Amino acid sequence: MNTNKPVAAWEKPTRSVIKALLCDILAGVSPPEIDQQAAIARVADAIYRDKVRRARAQDPVRKLLDGFTLFESGLELTKLDVARTIGTSDTSAVGEALHRRFERVRQMRAAALYRTAECAPVAHLPK
Repeated sequence: MNTNKPVAAWEKPTRSVIKALLCDILAGVSPPEIDQQAAIARVADAIYRDKVRRARAQDPVRKLLDGFTLFESGLELTKLDVARTIGTSDTSAVGEALHRRFERVRQMRAAALYRTAECAPVAHLPK
């Protein structure tokens, strides 16, 4: 790694450390596998913390509007997948197939075959 100071696993890596790690990875420098896994974990943790910080700082109205935008984007991607699956881009055929797909999910929920993440069982770790 290009940095002089080693970073402990519990420390928040700085942008320069992240940049150095990414540069090493892109340059093909292969540190031992354990170091590489730890470096990737630190980068992933830093990215996650940054996303959480930005989400917490965001205006609640903007969050709500972003939810609608995300839903619409997801729906468009689902429509594209349905069109690819049925082999046509005809909007009425895609709409009918999409309706059947959502109806199947409703039936699975009613039969308790499909559960949302909120209903999923939580794994309990041994003490």
